[in-house]
Amino acid sequence: MLIDIYGSRVSLRNMLDIESKIEFDINNAFIGTTIESQMQKEVVINQDRASAIISPYEILELKTDFSKRFKKHHKFTKSKAIMIDFMQEGTKSIEFKAGVVAKRPVLTRYGYNKAKGKEFSYDLKISKLNKYVDELNSYLDSYDLVILNQMRSPKFNYDKHGNKVLYESINERVFLNHYAEVFEDVLLNKRRNIKVIPPYKTIDGLVKIDLDNKKYKEYLIKHLENIYDTID
Repeated sequence: MLIDIYGSRVSLRNMLDIESKIEFDINNAFIGTTIESQMQKEVVINQDRASAIISPYEILELKTDFSKRFKKHHKFTKSKAIMIDFMQEGTKSIEFKAGVVAKRPVLTRYGYNKAKGKEFSYDLKISKLNKYVDELNSYLDSYDLVILNQMRSPKFNYDKHGNKVLYESINERVFLNHYAEVFEDVLLNKRRNIKVIPPYKTIDGLVKIDLDNKKYKEYLIKHLENIYDTID
């Protein structure tokens, strides 16, 4: 079954790693963006600037976010299924003269000075959350099967000595996880027929490496196999 992916780079990378072991074949991926950003007007990509970016993931993130690919292409998809996660949905938007985009690390490599942009506030994201969920819900109507992977942003990493330490950007990560949880709750209340992959670990037990290891991939395979077996 063809499947589209909306959400984080981590989700896409893991799905690519396990694709040969599951019944889902990746058709399209929309990463590095938010519904808040997708609802804005398209931002023209400077191809000369973009050519300096060598990471295929960052190129995909840039094209998805700037061109608002998810908003434009979901209705034409050949996929019957989509897997979504809100790991980065709480990312702020930032407005430049060219338009509004998600505030991502790739912007600096693309040539934008983030200090010259106007950030949307966290309060604005929260106040418009219901509107964003409704917009996403309209996109999801293009699919017969919606899979929600309840991913969270790790608060911890390991330092060079192997010690478990908090990220310096802990406040941002706390908001990302809070926003993801609320976004999920509102969506699940509005849309009942969603298959859910529960969180892999508790927030306090989650470390960055956990989302890249073999055990997590096995966890994904198991849940995706179970979901596929329930399809009529």
